[in-house]
Amino acid sequence: MRPLTPKPTRQLLRTIARGYLEDRRNFKLEAVIAPGRPPDAYFRCQDDDGESFEVAVRTAKNGRLAFRRKGDGWKTIDEADFVLIASFGDDEAAKSVDLYYIDAQTAVAALDEAYAALSPAKKKAKGTFPVWVSIEDVKEGRKAPGSGMINQAIDHITVPLDGTLRRNDTVLEEEEDISENFAAERILNLKDAIARRLGLPPSAVEISVRITI
Repeated sequence: MRPLTPKPTRQLLRTIARGYLEDRRNFKLEAVIAPGRPPDAYFRCQDDDGESFEVAVRTAKNGRLAFRRKGDGWKTIDEADFVLIASFGDDEAAKSVDLYYIDAQTAVAALDEAYAALSPAKKKAKGTFPVWVSIEDVKEGRKAPGSGMINQAIDHITVPLDGTLRRNDTVLEEEEDISENFAAERILNLKDAIARRLGLPPSAVEISVRITI
């Protein structure tokens, strides 16, 4: 059977993003749970120097990122120090995901610019609905305001989603081909659940699958 690339669901991307924080940046993570917040979407982190800070994980589809307004600011991101963006396209057969690690104030400034460009009527209509901003540069048109935040990324890595992943590239760390989308995502979620239960990073958990016919 020809190996299939896992479908880049948002949960899968957040799992990969968590691995980036643990494996590439070597942070110790504590998940910050809140009502309505997806798993692996916000972390209290500590680096090798013992410095503590908070990271919000967001997924961007087709180069667009969204945050909700909260008073005069932005929900979630106002409390964060950094934002990790996991970006993927609309292709169901996507082979990779781009991770951008940026200062939270860079994202706030972009969102403020996008919001300021809205008409009073659109601002009123938005209410608690999200405001969208393009993470890549858009030179003109309605998507231009606030665009291009990833140009100021502290770090950027392209993570492959196929079966020849390397530890230095991604959290998946699977040496064998991933041959079924549903099963691959379930295995990743199981690794994460076991790691949490034991108080270990997901990279410390290995799951082997043996098929006998």
